[in-house]
Formats: sequence, structure tokens, C-alpha cells
Amino acid sequence: MRYFWWVWVVVVLNGCIPYSDNPLTAPDNNGPDPAILGTWFMHEKGETVFLHMGIDEKTKGLRLVMVEFQKDGEVKTSELIGHTSRLGSYTYMNLLWDRPAEPEAGYLFVKYQIVGERIGLGLIRSDAVEKAVREGSIRGIIDETQKTKFVQLTDSAEQLREYVQKHDAELFEELQWMNRWDPLQCPGLSSAGKNEDRVTIKKRPELFETVYSLGNESCELSLTAYESELNLGVVTVRSNCGLSWKRQLSLFEKGLTKVLEDEKQARAFRALSWGRLAPDQRVPHEMSYRLALAAFESPLWDKKRGRPKTGHENNFVEELANKANIYSEIKLIFDALNLSLGFSHAEKVLVMEAGKLPFFDALSMHGVQTKDKLPFDCQAWFSVSSPKRQ
Repeated sequence: MRYFWWVWVVVVLNGCIPYSDNPLTAPDNNGPDPAILGTWFMHEKGETVFLHMGIDEKTKGLRLVMVEFQKDGEVKTSELIGHTSRLGSYTYMNLLWDRPAEPEAGYLFVKYQIVGERIGLGLIRSDAVEKAVREGSIRGIIDETQKTKFVQLTDSAEQLREYVQKHDAELFEELQWMNRWDPLQCPGLSSAGKNEDRVTIKKRPELFETVYSLGNESCELSLTAYESELNLGVVTVRSNCGLSWKRQLSLFEKGLTKVLEDEKQARAFRALSWGRLAPDQRVPHEMSYRLALAAFESPLWDKKRGRPKTGHENNFVEELANKANIYSEIKLIFDALNLSLGFSHAEKVLVMEAGKLPFFDALSMHGVQTKDKLPFDCQAWFSVSSPKRQ
């Protein structure tokens, strides 16, 4: 928790963080990276920090508002404006202080990374920049005449980009993580949120199935419970959700609870068909990302050829999904219902070069290369059992 306030305010305002005369890139005409827009938070030891990131009404660039609620009730705020930059597989913010206003300070560089519903933030390191300036690797000014040492980068944007891309690892602090705040998860926030969570039940006797639907146009989810003798105990999930993984899981939990209110279904429940891990380019891709990363880290996967070193890719993904527990949040839901869940079968495994995946930035932080061929999608089946039936 103290990282954010002490680094952003004490360290930054006291001049310990280097600034730059130029941004890494010019502002994008399309505005800031849409992936970072929203509210992010972290809570620790009775204190909470919120980062609100949105589009500035005047510049149409990025506006970042930080609010810290302290244990004694005191509230501290600060605001910055700027824009985002992408250099290869890395993403950065170029920020100028707006409140307190310090336009002469220049640009503050912050590295960021989005992984699912979390954002990692890392400030540029003063010692690394100072070393680069002293060695002549990049142009800048080091002023040691003041009480606090001052470092200012004066090189061109082109030279900055080249240097940052080559030396990203040593230039930025270790990423500190915050979670995305989902207002729909706040009880009593609005009646609309409650209506979206209401489960609609539609029986289809001609198809021997019952469909449980909930959500709205931005995040729809349904569970189909089958009633024929052959398929009794099988539940299929269908999701069309552009919101958070957390939100999707919340709807799934409510829908599944409603399905299991049917005693016949509860007794027979034996299999869950999740569908594809990455049905399209919309978020979230949590399980898809975890599968790709686990394959990259597995000595049994051939990254160059894009297949397991032995055996079939379906069997490999099944074993890997369980070993890496890529479905951990879903498993917790089943644990709470006193049910056991396991990844039982993978069908139609898809493999792609990592550089083409929507979450490559996150993968690259673990050493994944653009040409590495990794599994990222499949039709996922889970087995379900109950201690009462064992």
C-alpha cells in the first residue's frame, strides 16, 4: 500500500523520479489505450488507493486521478494527464502533473501491464536513468546542487524509444498490482445491477432441456441443463461477456446455484461443458492466458513446432490445465457448493504464434517470444462429483 503514496507523492514530488523533456511517442489520435480505462484499486492494512483512469474532456488524452483513503479518515488526491505508448510488446504512460500543477517538470514515464482484471504499474528508476546519463548512453541533466538530486532526460523521442526498448528490464521498478473495480459487484449500488443478476428460467420440453439466463447485453451468460436420459447431469455454459472475468464468474455462480435448486439436476450433475476458452477477441481471456503461459513453461511442449513432444495435444492440454489449475476461480465456486471439479477433456485445441495473441504483452514478461507457438484455446469439459455420491 505504501508503495503508491510514498513513491507517487513523497518520492515524485521531492524530485527523486527522473522526468523527460519529450514523451516516448506523440499522442495517438485514437486516444489512450482502452484497456486501462476504468477504476483500479488496492486495499491493505485499513487503507485504500483508487486510480481512476479515463479520457480527459479537453485534451481527449488520458487523465489519471489517484485517491487515497487513510485509516484516520484523511483523503489525499493527485491528478496527471498524458497519453499511452506502445513500444513493441511493452506499454507505457507519458504523464504530466496537473494537480499539483508542475508543467515545467516534464514527462513522467510509467510502465504498465494488463493481465486479466489486474493492472501492474512500475515507475521509471532514478538510479538506472542517472547511470545511463553518466555513461553517455542517453542525453540528460544531473543537478546535484539542490538538496535533492534532480535528473532530467533531454534526448529526442526517437532516442528515448530506442533506449527504453533495449533496457526496459533495468529501467523500471517491479510492477505493483491493482485490481479493476467492478461497480456491479457492489451490493445495493443500483436496482439495475440486481435485475441483471435475476435468473430467467425457460423450460424447453421438446428439447429435453432447461435454460437459465442472466445478465444484460454487455455480459450475457446462460446455463443449459439437459433432462434426457442420455444427457441428464450435463450442464453447458454459454457466455457473451465483454466485462470482467470476475463479473462473468459472479453470473456463473448465481446461475449454477439456481440450476442446483432442482433436486433432480443436483443429484445427477456430473459434467460441465464450458465451451471455448477464447471464443473471440473480447475480454476476458484468463484461462486462455494461463494455458498458454503454462505450456511455455512446460518442458513437455515444443514451442518451435507448436505441439507436445509426445502424445496428442488434447491429452497434453487436459493434463496441463489440471497441473496449472487454470480454472482456479471456477474450482472455488464448486468447493463452496461441496462439489469436486476437474478438467476432464479438451477438444479442438488451437495453437498460435504468441505475438498474435491478445495477451502477448503479459506473456512477454515471462520471456515468451513472438514466434513461440502455444496452445491458447480448446473446447473445455469438466467432470463434477459430490462426496455424497462417492
